[in-house]
Amino acid sequence: MQIKESTYNILNNAVSYPAFIVDNELNILYKNNSAEKLFKSDNGNLVLGNNFYSLIQKGIDYLSRQKSESYDIEDYFLFENKNYQITVVNIEEDQNYLVYLRQVLSENKINPKQIKINFDEVGDFVKDQNLLEIFNFIEDHYPFTIISKAKLKKELNNYKLPFYIKDIREKFVVANEAYLNEKFKTNEHQILEFENYIKSNKKLIVVEGAYLEEKDLSLVKFPLLNFDNQLEAIVSLAYKIPDLEVSTFHQEILLKFPYPLMLINNENKLELVTEHFYNSKKDLKDISVNDFFSKETIKKIQLFWNSDLLEERNFIEIVPDYFEISEKVSFYKVGTEKKKYILLLFDSRLFNQSQIEANKNMYDVIMHTSPEAIFIYDIDNLRFLEVNAIALKMYGYTRDEFLQMDLTDLYAPEDIQTLIENAKFKSTTNGEFSGPWRHKTKNGKSVLVEMSKSTIDFKGKKAHFNIIKDVTPQLEREKEIQLFKATFESTSDPIVLTDKDGFITYVNKSVVNNLGYRYDDIIGKSILSLVTDGERASINSSIFHSNEKEGKRIKSKVKTYTNEEIPAEINAFPIVNYEGEIESFNLTINLKQEPKEAKKELKLVSENKIQSYDTSFLSNLFHELLTPINVIIGFAQELIESVDNPDKDQLEASQIIQENHKNLMLLMDSAAEYASLIADNFKLSKSDIRFVDLIHDIEDSVKKVSKDEKTELTYGKISSSLEFNTDRQRLLSFLNLILTIAIKITKNDKIFLSASKFDSDNAYISIRDEKNGITPHLLSGLEKIFTEDENELKRKYGVSRFGIRLVRRLLDVLNLGLDFDSSANDDFKVIVPFEFSSENFVKEKIDTIPIPKYEEVKKEKPIEIPKVEKVIEPAKTEIPQVEEKVLDLSQLECLYVEDQFESQTLFKVQMKDLKSISYATGLEDALPLIKSKKFDFIILDINLKGEYNGLDTLRFIRQIPGYQDVPIVAVTAYVLPGDKDNFIAAGFNDFISKPVLRDKILDSLNRVLA
Repeated sequence: MQIKESTYNILNNAVSYPAFIVDNELNILYKNNSAEKLFKSDNGNLVLGNNFYSLIQKGIDYLSRQKSESYDIEDYFLFENKNYQITVVNIEEDQNYLVYLRQVLSENKINPKQIKINFDEVGDFVKDQNLLEIFNFIEDHYPFTIISKAKLKKELNNYKLPFYIKDIREKFVVANEAYLNEKFKTNEHQILEFENYIKSNKKLIVVEGAYLEEKDLSLVKFPLLNFDNQLEAIVSLAYKIPDLEVSTFHQEILLKFPYPLMLINNENKLELVTEHFYNSKKDLKDISVNDFFSKETIKKIQLFWNSDLLEERNFIEIVPDYFEISEKVSFYKVGTEKKKYILLLFDSRLFNQSQIEANKNMYDVIMHTSPEAIFIYDIDNLRFLEVNAIALKMYGYTRDEFLQMDLTDLYAPEDIQTLIENAKFKSTTNGEFSGPWRHKTKNGKSVLVEMSKSTIDFKGKKAHFNIIKDVTPQLEREKEIQLFKATFESTSDPIVLTDKDGFITYVNKSVVNNLGYRYDDIIGKSILSLVTDGERASINSSIFHSNEKEGKRIKSKVKTYTNEEIPAEINAFPIVNYEGEIESFNLTINLKQEPKEAKKELKLVSENKIQSYDTSFLSNLFHELLTPINVIIGFAQELIESVDNPDKDQLEASQIIQENHKNLMLLMDSAAEYASLIADNFKLSKSDIRFVDLIHDIEDSVKKVSKDEKTELTYGKISSSLEFNTDRQRLLSFLNLILTIAIKITKNDKIFLSASKFDSDNAYISIRDEKNGITPHLLSGLEKIFTEDENELKRKYGVSRFGIRLVRRLLDVLNLGLDFDSSANDDFKVIVPFEFSSENFVKEKIDTIPIPKYEEVKKEKPIEIPKVEKVIEPAKTEIPQVEEKVLDLSQLECLYVEDQFESQTLFKVQMKDLKSISYATGLEDALPLIKSKKFDFIILDINLKGEYNGLDTLRFIRQIPGYQDVPIVAVTAYVLPGDKDNFIAAGFNDFISKPVLRDKILDSLNRVLA
């Protein structure tokens, strides 16, 4: 079969369901776009399955057996966990079929208040007010609950004639008591044929004489349709209809009937015929039976008139002047006592395709199944030839009114020129939609429509098949959207739209103007990147992971492009889809103070070069530099360790690499800390500090330089109760730097550190290199650190420029002072303010605390300083020796979250004796692994790429059941001073600096798994 192009266009544009045309051997001749989209696999083939073809075969068999035009297959077709009902329609004489599928949301279940009854149609026949109220109840409550069904049945039992409802599977939904009464028996074969008519045409039908005993009763049947115009059930009731005019009966019933039929009145004239006979050689109006049928057929008709039979099957012949038909047809007696008729129902196969195309071709089926408005008009005179119910509803006309009109009647006089231009220049017949065009309805209201036009042959005439879309609501919505967008863009509050996970999809101009971000830079980023690190987890959980459908108001701080933090109130509103699921968010940010103008700040930087260093930039820069360096160092150590007996040069080379790595770290620490101190927004973290609590950290920081310079750090007089209020981390940095510098400057083998009260408001920390004072060389050198050029000092003492700048800046930031007198050979003193009342300083005797001695130091006299351990751990309780637990690595499973492949490889080489190692490059990769198995410990890089860093990932992991207590160790190539404590406070169990080497990992595991 050759499918016409117009058929392609119509099936694609008018049929929203998946649709196919198949032949009698189930070969697919055509499929529309919906079918291709639903069933097409990745390789381009259709995936339908044997069940699909067997169901179609079942439908074709039914159509052939019942001689029906269409059939809704009872068994659903299951595809991708969705049920579809298949309808098969006979569209060609040569056994081709239209197959279309409709998704069934729930078997025999329709959404409440989604049923409609055509009361205009029903009201023409049923005038009883009680029945009309029952119909209203059915429309409002179908499908029925137990209560609504019971209430309906009570009302129906008051109706003394049969009343029942069947669903599309012909199962009884409800029936009254009268339906069971024997006197209301019907001709079931006749009823079945009329029900098939309702299923295919969805129109009311009145069957006169349907009841065998109650001759004056008619059977009224009408459909219950959903709002997709699909049949859900059929309402049937016996009703005594007043005598009808034949013309009314003809207009409402016979002309719409899909099968060929004739109606013979009691004067033996052909009163009515369906349009299947319109192509007769002669006009059939008022033709006598004697002129139309053969003599034998006339006798059979007369005998049927005189018999008591209500139906029979007879062989008839029509004279050749009209039709050449010789076949058996069905005889029925219909009508009332006053008006009686014989209805002859012919088999549709007796008529060739051209004769029955009007009601049996595919266009008729499409018009009744399409959700779009459709009309067909004659190309020559623009008169309408056919129209569907949706178009009638849209334009407000009855069917008869519409079919008396032509296309120009849909246009206002001033728009006729548009119609002419459209016909000449803009009209296309390839099925594409054009417009919008302005049409007018019956009440004079204008509607804007888009039209798709296809050229077809209809009833022997060239015609245009038009699909009409009312785009008026769409264009009104677009106007509203433009209004909302104008408001959205002009408001002074920053507004951010995100997807359901918080990734930004759109921002208004205020985000660009007030926060300084470029539009292209911010789209695709997480909204969490606009808030401070400390608030990211709470915003993430309370908005994006709460699954609440109500708006939220959260106080927070948002960051500008220049990292300025501005207090703000964030109003978050979830946007839900048609299924009620959250698919996006609208966040309005109400800034509580005016941000600095980004452009002015950039201008100042341009004019004054660099007035400050961006610490986050330096931290990221150092991290990027150190990542490859750490990998090099790690693999260098691995190479050394893989040599069974490394020689002296190899060991020395390894040691040099390690020492220079540490020097690089110290230099970067100094640079980053100095940058933070010259920024405008740095803050001191003040706390009460006992000086003796700093000793252990001071020892660790200067141990290496002390060993390298062969200069011992020891202690003079230190007050055990000495306490002051300052920034602990920054004071430690100052002391570490000044002591490192002192060790490098002195020519002696010892540096003494003392600390005590200076006056009522201050304490002092002193440095000297002799037991009773300081050498002039050290005193002069320390004085120059704060007074002379940094480049000269670097050459003279080997101290980094950043170290010199940092110690000077810390002196100022911590409000420290210097006290020294070179002529008196006095100590070099750093004055530290107490910053609390003097009564908090308790006068106690001065304790002396030495550090543990190096082997080369000789014992001194009893006046020497006691050991540090005695002060820090005064209790001398004997602790029993506990055997150290040895970790069995072969039983441990590890997850390493690291975005650098080289670092993953180094870890694998270092820890190859673990039971298993799983790798993830970020949170998105880690979550599925964590949820699939339980790891014994997790190594987590802090500086992960993407929107979620290590701290974010830690918070997510801790929320997963079973991972609240699993050890998680933080690692990174570079951190700012003090960040290690922050990591521990954030929930990490330990911290390792890169390179992540085996000894570091084992030390950490012994701590966290002990």
